[in-house]
Amino acid sequence: MNQPEKAKPSFNGGGFTVAATFAPGIALMICFLGAAVAEFSFRPGDIVGLVGGLLFLLLIVSFWGLLPSLVFGGLVLTLIQRFWPGRPDSWVFVAGGVLAASLYVIAGVATHRFSPGAAMFFAPWTMGEPANPAWWVWGSLVLSGLCAGLIYAVFVKRG
Repeated sequence: MNQPEKAKPSFNGGGFTVAATFAPGIALMICFLGAAVAEFSFRPGDIVGLVGGLLFLLLIVSFWGLLPSLVFGGLVLTLIQRFWPGRPDSWVFVAGGVLAASLYVIAGVATHRFSPGAAMFFAPWTMGEPANPAWWVWGSLVLSGLCAGLIYAVFVKRG
C-alpha cells in the first residue's frame, strides 16, 4: 500500500527572520561566556568595562552579524528546501544551521587569509591573533547556527 509522501513545508519567512536575527546575539552571549570561562578572574571594577564592551559588541553584532546570518542561513535553507526529499525533520534544520554557521566561519577565515582588510568588513572576529585564535569565538558562531536551526525548526513544526 502506498503511503502519501509528506508535503514539503513552505518557506516560513517569519521563522527564518527570527532565527537569523537571534543568531548573532546568541553568538555574542556564547562568546562572552567562553571568554569568562577562559579568564576565570573578574574584579568588581571590571563590570563597567564589561557592560560598555557588551553594548559596543551588540552594535557590531547587529551590524556585522545579521547580514551573514541571513545570507548563509538563507543559502542553506534554500538548498534544504530545494533538494531534501519529502518534509525535513527538525534535525535537518538544526544541522543546516550548524552548516550555515560553519560555512560563515570558513569563509571568514579564508577571506582573512587572502585579504585582512576585506575580512574586517565581512568577518571582524577574524582580526584576533592568528597564531592563537579564540576558539570560543568560532565555537560561539557554530553554536549560534545550531540554536538558529532549532528556532527555525520550531516555527516550521508549528506550521
